[in-house]
Amino acid sequence: ADSVSPHRVALWSISPTHLRFESWRESADPVLLEQFNAWLSGRLGDAGRAMTAVWRTRGPADLVPLGLIAALTDDTHTGPHSVTTARDTVVVVRTLLVQALGVELTEREIRAWGTAATLAAQESGTAPVLRRATELVSEFRATPLVGRSDVLPDALPHRLAHFASALDAAVEGGPLADAEDSWEAVRAHSSALADGPDAPQDVRVARSALRLLRWTRGEFESPVGLSAWLHAYRTELSWVDAAIDEAFVGAEDPALQSANGRILETVRARRGKYDREFARELAASATHAPSRGAFLPVENLLDRVVVPLTQVAPSTFGDDRQNRSPVLVIVADGMGSAAANEIVTDLTRRSPQWQQFTRDDLPTSAVAVLPTVTRFSRCSLLTGAVTAGDQTTEKPGFASWLERRGLPAKQTPLFHKAQLDALAGGSLAPEVRDSINDTVGTPVVACVLNTIDDALDKSDPIGTVWTVSQVRHLEALLAAAATVGRTVVLVSDHGHVVERSEAPSVQRGTRTSARHRPVDEPAEVYGVLVSGPRVLADGNEEILAVDELGLDPPAREDLVADHEAGTEQAAGGDETVAGLQQCTERDEHRGHAARGGETRLRALEPA
Repeated sequence: ADSVSPHRVALWSISPTHLRFESWRESADPVLLEQFNAWLSGRLGDAGRAMTAVWRTRGPADLVPLGLIAALTDDTHTGPHSVTTARDTVVVVRTLLVQALGVELTEREIRAWGTAATLAAQESGTAPVLRRATELVSEFRATPLVGRSDVLPDALPHRLAHFASALDAAVEGGPLADAEDSWEAVRAHSSALADGPDAPQDVRVARSALRLLRWTRGEFESPVGLSAWLHAYRTELSWVDAAIDEAFVGAEDPALQSANGRILETVRARRGKYDREFARELAASATHAPSRGAFLPVENLLDRVVVPLTQVAPSTFGDDRQNRSPVLVIVADGMGSAAANEIVTDLTRRSPQWQQFTRDDLPTSAVAVLPTVTRFSRCSLLTGAVTAGDQTTEKPGFASWLERRGLPAKQTPLFHKAQLDALAGGSLAPEVRDSINDTVGTPVVACVLNTIDDALDKSDPIGTVWTVSQVRHLEALLAAAATVGRTVVLVSDHGHVVERSEAPSVQRGTRTSARHRPVDEPAEVYGVLVSGPRVLADGNEEILAVDELGLDPPAREDLVADHEAGTEQAAGGDETVAGLQQCTERDEHRGHAARGGETRLRALEPA
């Protein structure tokens, strides 16, 4: 009896166990049944009369569906986060409730019943319960009030339409606060899933459009120097690019589609300006080895990031052990900073034992070798030197780097795509697990994942919110690393730009890639000439694509020859900045890296 509450009764009513009560009620003595109803009403407080009235007249199965209708008439929910409607509709619905239940309920009783029903539906609402509630909306003439509900399926389109109207006004110069309030109403709906990757398409477009509009209202000053540009891209512009790609998918709601389109036009023009500024800095600074650590070239990443993480961990046992702190380097080919942000956000959300950490002595961004292709950048990353090649070069090059740094490799230290596959029933090849488990004999292990890069070749990944489970083998590698306490460095050889398919692809000139071409004609407005030892092209010079938005149609067609799902520019931050994240488990006894780290996840909205 002590556990009886409106919430518990509501949850019970939408579970299969309530059917046993129905069988008992049909055969119970009427006097006993009334005594039970009176006892229950007293136990349920303000919700008692309403819930027992439903119980008597319609049975417990309607406690939650009809409670959701009653909640629509609670006028205390009107305000900045609700859809306001005429008082006449509330009167009609309440009149029909009185007719159906045989009792007239007070405001307090309606609020208590509606709150219990809403909480139960949010916690355990099934499709049949919501379908029944939708049927009752029509029966009780409550359609104009539907937008008030945090649960009813038809409420979400109402709230999105209200948000689209407020967003449209904000785009035209109106106050942003109205759009923010309307967005909070969207977020409050249980079907919106607004903060995760599984949100409905219009919700995803809405959240990104609002983020981008916030960004246009803020201040962003062009950085000075390549290092400052890298920091700006890593902490702000990469989040902008992720929002652009998500918003570019497009909305179903016409008003949201219109507002979103105008926001994208403004933001992309602004981003194009920054890309052209970044490209000029790239051409001036990134084509030669940096002086005094001005920036981190991808070929120095192993030395500047991985080696410090393998420093001797302080002993917790009072002995003189000199074991290296173990590290797992995961090279996600083609993963830009925006994708890295999404993956690490997903990881720390679903697996709180992992934390993203930074250290003052560890860079957070790296610059790819130019042009930004795998055979240049990945090979340079894994060999620790500017060079070109494939797996046959990377394997001995990585082994040589380990030897030069005094890092043992008793097990195989580097695995590529095919070597990660296990036999049926396994998630990782046994040889991979053996290497990861050997934290003393093989303190540094590297694995190459190709899911993101393959998506650019074989599909249209625009709008994809990258998660851990979408990248093949990543989840298994993280679990294996966690088991033995390896710090994980998640890195890429270069970033990527998704194809937005705004112009037809037409082959022109002599180039074989949409990202770069030989210096056989002037760079013009859409490209930048890069020249130097970090440019692995004939004569150490090449023209890289920069920005497609500033082109007239013929030039844009020229730029996007040789179509691939991710090749429109090669001198912007999204292509040349390699994503770099360091993650460790939250364990105070696994070395100084975990203890010295801090979680630092950046939001898109600028301060």
